[in-house]
Amino acid sequence: MISINAQDSLPLVEQGVPRNADGPDTQAMEALILEHRPKLFVTTAVLHNPTGTSTSQAVAYRLLQLAEKYDLMLIEDDIYGDFHGGRATRLAALDQLNRVIYVSSFSKTISASLRVGFMACHKDLAQDMMLAPGNIFSPQPVISPWLRFNAAYCDGAPQLFESLGRLLDDSAVGS
Repeated sequence: MISINAQDSLPLVEQGVPRNADGPDTQAMEALILEHRPKLFVTTAVLHNPTGTSTSQAVAYRLLQLAEKYDLMLIEDDIYGDFHGGRATRLAALDQLNRVIYVSSFSKTISASLRVGFMACHKDLAQDMMLAPGNIFSPQPVISPWLRFNAAYCDGAPQLFESLGRLLDDSAVGS
């Protein structure tokens, strides 16, 4: 969830990583890391678009090992996670937000016109982002009173809040 303006000001080079049925191809990824020396890997671990696959626990652990070994940060985009019917492996929960920045939004679950996103990351990184020049982040409660009131009229709102509660419980870390 990097705004277009912020993305344009950063020297970013995209490099695709092949994906298997159980997640990113970690052997190919390691070769690409050695070749390109990236500092950031963006992935969708649950219900990847367009494949619809989710990252297995074994691949998730390997991604975290590669991140540690090569000093990578991971961004886990969980935009479709609420649509997953069972328990899914989330990098942020396994990592306890040390090397994973977890991002999601309500635009797929409540309304496409509701452009509200949220992020969870290590508290030191959050502090650095809040102090950065040109800060694009605003500290707001995840679910405002307005959102609670209006979402109550949506079909499935109770299930949505239950799902969000489970997600937050699974990702909870101590202060």
